[in-house]
Amino acid sequence: MTATAGRPSAPARRPLQRALYISIQDSGDKRSWSGTSFRMRRCLEAAGYDVACVDGLATFTSPLVRAKAAWARVNGRKYVRDRTPFTLRRYARQIEERAAALDYDFVFSAGSMPVALLRERKPIVCWGDATFGALLNFYPDLRGLSRESEALGHRFESLALHRAAAVIYASDWAARSAISLYGVDPAKVHVVPFGANLDVQLSPSDLGPLIARRLADPVVKLLFIGVEWERKGGPSVLEVAGLLRNAGVPCELHVVGVTPPGPLPDFVKLHGFLDKNTPEGTARLAALLCESHFFLMPSQAECFGIVFAEASAFALPSVGTNVGGIPSAITPGVNGLLVELGTPPAEITRQVMELWGDPAGYASLCRSAYDEYTRRLNWDAAGRALRRIIDGLDPAGASA
Repeated sequence: MTATAGRPSAPARRPLQRALYISIQDSGDKRSWSGTSFRMRRCLEAAGYDVACVDGLATFTSPLVRAKAAWARVNGRKYVRDRTPFTLRRYARQIEERAAALDYDFVFSAGSMPVALLRERKPIVCWGDATFGALLNFYPDLRGLSRESEALGHRFESLALHRAAAVIYASDWAARSAISLYGVDPAKVHVVPFGANLDVQLSPSDLGPLIARRLADPVVKLLFIGVEWERKGGPSVLEVAGLLRNAGVPCELHVVGVTPPGPLPDFVKLHGFLDKNTPEGTARLAALLCESHFFLMPSQAECFGIVFAEASAFALPSVGTNVGGIPSAITPGVNGLLVELGTPPAEITRQVMELWGDPAGYASLCRSAYDEYTRRLNWDAAGRALRRIIDGLDPAGASA
């Protein structure tokens, strides 16, 4: 628009360039939140922002909160301690005190809770994987909450989302919940998938030899990664491995992150917890992703599943359930298979055998899985998306 004669034109809007990155977790620890806090901060830096960091927030509680939690247990309910006014005020005070001497244009929060009660006039951007309402009665830890705990969770989620200038989620599932459950303006809700949380990279020239080695391997190797065996569908994966063997398919199940209960058959290979903070842990995890033929995690509840992105980064087809945010991580026929929750292990086995019995189709799926990683399931792609979102914000704090 041309300025009216005799009137000074409005000053050019200075782009937001300096971020205050907030994380409850230690963003230097690649084990924390599966490394997501670390990668979010690095993603902002790679997108070209100057990043000051306030992280590793201390979680405080009070005698009253402890008493309410105890009373809830007596009544067979749960009380969420980190979504109380007491805890959230202390998150806010820690941030305000540590940020007082820092120079920043906007706040970027890993999740919504750190900023729910933050006294801040600059734009706030939140990036997370779920809303409280989406998690309620979905994840085991958020089932059976007391009435007060539910109310507080909704109250502070709504407060944080409505005061943010932009709300970003890793999945369409989470984004829809912000709009439908909390009435957030759809114009400020965005979907940016998380990337793979591994430093080791597979190059395009590695694809051909890698796929050829898999196809030549006489033993089908299934991979399971997760610290929650039941929630992430471990028992079903174990049954699939057994059914493959019963069908005459030589098979091994490699398990990372957890020791399943009970006696295990000898075809189960346990690798324990692999620490991404160490070169040894990263290298071993990368080797397992290279050597395996399928990654299986038919979760009962999942917000996204960064490990699906990690599998795609190594051209490894995934099998997951059509629940929560998993459909934003797995595109059927592109980087894996989606099955409905409750699908019998026999049906999952049938689909795996069908794919494995078609070498050309399996090789094609491996290649398209890697393409999906390079196209959208990586942190560079996420950084470009963040840049577009943040560049559209008003420095005064409202969505442009």
